[in-house]
Amino acid sequence: MKVVMVLCIWVLVACSQEKPVEAAKPEGVIPQAQLRALEKAKAVEQTLLDADAARRAKADQATSPE
Repeated sequence: MKVVMVLCIWVLVACSQEKPVEAAKPEGVIPQAQLRALEKAKAVEQTLLDADAARRAKADQATSPE
C-alpha cells in the first residue's frame, strides 16, 4: 500500500507543469546595491581622512612655537 502511495505522489510531482522560478540576475558583474554601498563607504572614508587632516593641522598649530 505504501508503495502505491509513493508511486502516486511521484507521478503527480513528476507531471506538474510548474516551471522553476528564476532568480533576478544582476545587470553587471557587481549588483547596483553593492556599488551604492561601496560609494557610500568611500564617502565616509573621505570624511574621516578630512577630519584626521584637520585634527593633525590643529595639533601641529598648537604645538608649534610662535
